[in-house]
Amino acid sequence: MAQSARATASAGLGISTEMFLEKGLTKDEVFWRALSNNPGNIFAPDGIPLKVDRAIIDAIDGHYENDAKAAQAVVDTFDALMSG
Repeated sequence: MAQSARATASAGLGISTEMFLEKGLTKDEVFWRALSNNPGNIFAPDGIPLKVDRAIIDAIDGHYENDAKAAQAVVDTFDALMSG
């Protein structure tokens, strides 16, 4: 599966990019400036990791303006299917 930079970031972080933005990045101006100064970093609230038995196997993303909920619905459905 081809991944966007947001999905790759989510997979690497192990949490959604939305959670990363809300819980850490937006509360630390120095950290924000350090990360946002790199053009390879993209932080939008739409990357969500896919996990099986707590192991990250992939990640998905949606359009940052309106698809974070759709991406979360995919993850929720995937989790439900994996749990039986």
